[in-house]
This record gives sequence, C-alpha cells and structure tokens, in this order.
Amino acid sequence: MTDVLDESPQVIARTYHFEHTSILHSVLYRSKVPICLLQNGVLETEKVDPLHKTSNNSNNVKKANIRYYFPTERYRTVYRFSNLFSLLAALSFFVQIIAWADMVAYGSLGLEEDEFLNHSIYFTPLFVYILFDLLRGRLGTQERIELTFGTTDIRTIKGQLPLENTHNFSSILIVLGILFAAIILIPESDLLVLALGAICYFFLGFILIASITSYFSSREDNNQQKYQSLVQFYFALMNMKEDTFNSTDEDNHDAISELNEIKIRLEQFEELLSQFDAAKEIFQSKSPSLIAIAIGATTEKLMRTACDQLGIKRKSSARPTLLSFTQEYQTKRELDDKIRTHLNLIREYRNRAAHHFNLDWKESLIVLDLFCQFVEWFSITHPVE
Repeated sequence: MTDVLDESPQVIARTYHFEHTSILHSVLYRSKVPICLLQNGVLETEKVDPLHKTSNNSNNVKKANIRYYFPTERYRTVYRFSNLFSLLAALSFFVQIIAWADMVAYGSLGLEEDEFLNHSIYFTPLFVYILFDLLRGRLGTQERIELTFGTTDIRTIKGQLPLENTHNFSSILIVLGILFAAIILIPESDLLVLALGAICYFFLGFILIASITSYFSSREDNNQQKYQSLVQFYFALMNMKEDTFNSTDEDNHDAISELNEIKIRLEQFEELLSQFDAAKEIFQSKSPSLIAIAIGATTEKLMRTACDQLGIKRKSSARPTLLSFTQEYQTKRELDDKIRTHLNLIREYRNRAAHHFNLDWKESLIVLDLFCQFVEWFSITHPVE
C-alpha cells in the first residue's frame, strides 16, 4: 500500500481584490491581490489587505454574513461624461502624438524653449486622460463583497468600477500612440529627437515589464483554476456557505437517494480513495458543484498515479491536468473509448462547476456515476498495492 499523499486543500474559486482604481497607480504599485476560496471554506490571500483582521491572512466564510454590491456611479452624469471625455481625449492623443512625432522628426516643430507651448498642445489630451484616471475612484464606487464576522468585523473584497472596459480601451489607445511615436522618432540621428524616442520606449518598456510581472504572479496553478469575476466568486462563496439542499423538493430527493446508492458502491474502494484528500469531499459535501469539483480533482490524481505506474516521464514545464495526464497515458497504453469519454465528461462537468457553480443534483449524479465506473476500471487496470 502506498503512503497517503500530502495534499493541500483544493482551490474552489479565485478572484482578484483591486486595491487601486487608477491604471497609472497599478503600474507603479501592485494593484491586484489574488484571493482563493478553499474547499474547507477558508478564504485565503497572500497579502494583509483586504483580510487584515487575522494573523494568518485567512478566514472561514461559513461563519460570515456575505453581501455583494454592484459597482455604482456616485455622480452618474459627471462620471459618464468624464469617462466619455477621457475616451475622446485618448483618441485625440492617439492621432496628435503621431502627428507630433512626425513634425519633430522632420524638423517642422523645433525643440527650442520658446516652442514649449506648441508641444504642450499635443499632450493636453494625455493630461485629461491622466486626470480622469486618478479621480475616477472618487466619482464611482467599485463592486464589492462584504463579509461580516460577528457584528462589527467587516472585510471587503473590491472589484472594478463601472464602464471599466471603456477606460481600458482608452489606456490601450494611449499606449499605442506612444508606441507609434517612438517608432517614428527613434530612427532619427538628432540627439534630442533620439532622446524623445528613447523616453517613449522606456515608458513602453516599463509598462511591458509591469504587465509581464503581473501575468506571471497571477498564473493559474496546477489545477488550471481560472480567476473568476467578483460576481462568480460571490456565487462560489454562497455555494460554500449554504452547502445545503432543499429536501422538500421531490426531484432533488430522488436524485440524492440515487447519489447515496452510488456512494455506497464507492465504499468498496475506500482504501484506494483514502489516499486523496479531495475524495473526502465526495462523501461529505452537500453541494452538487463541490462534489463535481472533488471528483475532478480525485480523477486527476488517479490518472497521475496511472501514468507513474507506466513509467511516464513528464516535462518539468508540463502542466499536470486531467487532460495532459489522459494524453500522456495514451502514449504508453491504449485507453478504452468508454473510459476516455468518461474522463472528458468528468473534466467538462468539473470545469463548469468550478467556473459557474451551477450544477444541480441530477448532473452531480451523472458525474458521480461516471466517476464510479472510472474507479472500477482503475482498480482492475492499475491496482495499488
């Protein structure tokens, strides 16, 4: 018998807490804080904010009162007008900065001190964009989730502001304008023109490095758990908190009765499944989505064990997922069509449960039956001593 595998709690959902609403501020300081919801109900973050009340930066949502608030505009007319004006300013800057670079490169616009005003006209739209970017947090309110522990202990997870996509598009126009200006200026031999081009490239390089750093700091873990929007994360929190079913619903009652029958079939494989912590949730959880997630995680571990038994050596860069293990397994041994179909269906249900948390009990029953057949196949094909 192999030793019990040491597993950390399964990640159910992930989202970001946005500390800053300003894009410029987020370039200079890390704005997005990853937050994870674990299968045991613990809400975990790697930074002190926004869960600053606890010494280990973790909270159990089952003890909290949870509310979600949509993003709002404090001054609706002002906010929407400013957002539109910022977009128009970004479009204007995109056009004007290219014209400015062309005039500087060909000498139509000099670099003397007395022409400073002529240069500043081209950059006025940029200042409008920057002003709105810095002030938008005061004109609007971020979407948020409030978790109340007790009567006064409130923790807040903040999301994005209203019309976020419009502002992001404005930011892209600003960056593209600077990029094209740099391309125009950099080939010139004049030292001042070269300096302006170098400044543009330095600014773009700084943004690129910040973006790459943010990307790698927020990459998905081995289970490929994606980051959800704050609304989806709220559904996951409520799913975890409630973790119950309506026993008065006749359809649910019948499905749960069948569910318990399949669980009894799985008890004969208790020695095998006891090696995996995620398998405990299959028997203990009262949430159909959490059952599907636990089944997906356990199936993934079993397929990895099967690959190890076949002596498959995987690349260090390869992501250990159910799909990759299934593909690796077939490089050494043919996989029965029925079992391969079961694995694909388990993966699809698991992904839907993890991303949308909307599985019902009948669907959970389907996944559990597929898993039961897979475990029966595994116990015969890859017995664990």
